[in-house]
This record gives sequence, C-alpha cells and structure tokens, in this order.
Amino acid sequence: MLSHIVVIGGGIGGLVAATRLAHAGHSVDLFEQGTQTGGKMGRVVVDGCTFDTGPTLITMPFVFERFFASVGERFSDHVTLQRVDPACQYRWEDGSILDLPFDAEAVPDAIERFSPQTRGSCQKISQQRARDLRTHEGRFHLLAVRWIQGILQTEESFVAAQAESTPIHIKAPRCTHVDVQRQAHHPTFRPVRNV
Repeated sequence: MLSHIVVIGGGIGGLVAATRLAHAGHSVDLFEQGTQTGGKMGRVVVDGCTFDTGPTLITMPFVFERFFASVGERFSDHVTLQRVDPACQYRWEDGSILDLPFDAEAVPDAIERFSPQTRGSCQKISQQRARDLRTHEGRFHLLAVRWIQGILQTEESFVAAQAESTPIHIKAPRCTHVDVQRQAHHPTFRPVRNV
C-alpha cells in the first residue's frame, strides 16, 4: 500500500530516505528549515567565492554508488570525485603544518618528516596495523559494511558478541593515533584518551 510520507530534514539522510521512498512509489514531501538541502554537503558563497561546507574526504564511495544503484541510477552519472593530494592538512597554533598524502603507505613517512622524533614509530605502527588488517580483513569488512549500511538490525547479543571478539585495534581504529602519540612524544601530538 503506497502512502503519502513527510520527511523532515533535507540533509543527506533525509534526501536518501525521500529518494528511496519516492522510488518505491510513495508520494513524498521533504521539508528543510535551511535555505538549501544537502546538510553538510552544502555550499556557501562569500564575496563571489564558492566554498563547499561538506566533507573534504569521502572514504567510502561505494556507499554512494550502492545508494544510486538502489534507485536505478549510476553515481558516476551525477557526481565526479576528484582525488586530491594531499588528502588533508593539519595546522597548529605555532604555524606547523602536516600534509597527509592520499597514498596511505606514504603517511608514516610524512609524519616522520613533520616530526623527526617519531622516526621508526609511525612505520612500525603502520606495518603492525597492516598485518592486523590483513589477518582480520574479512571479519573487519563484514562488520564495517553491516554497521555502516545499517544492516545490523539483528539481536543486540550478536552485535555485542562480535564486538567482544573483535581485536581492539579493529574496534577503535583511532588507537593508531593514540599509539603514535604515546610513542612519538612530540609536543604537537596532544594526549588522547582511548575510550
């Protein structure tokens, strides 16, 4: 039975929901309080210059590709992604700048150039993470995809069991940053609590 559905909020989630519902044949009204839809994927024009207000890095384009495919479209027909290098840049109050390259294998070298005190530490951590991810790749992919796509709507006990049996470095990838900070002892790497 098709319905008339109201979607509140024109951010990415609202747009996806409205699109999927409309594709399924429902009548959909989308309401957004802002001046434009898109949420964090917006744009602002200041003094004739256009700025994207959204993400600077899309790490999982397959999520977008699958969404477009689910409504009979091709992502590449509507969006062009452009690889940029460096992938991101970090700036500190003292004027220090750390450029992280797009190539993940080059990241430890970039960190070590920025902070010679970390020499060896980043490479060691990176190699260990690569070994760990290769060892647990299938399990990590299964958990990540299910979580990201919202498929894990099964029993909470299943999720808890998977979380309990998942190594800490896969449960919390930010541990890499914690490990670097602990081993680097560099003033720009602030202490981070691992929760």
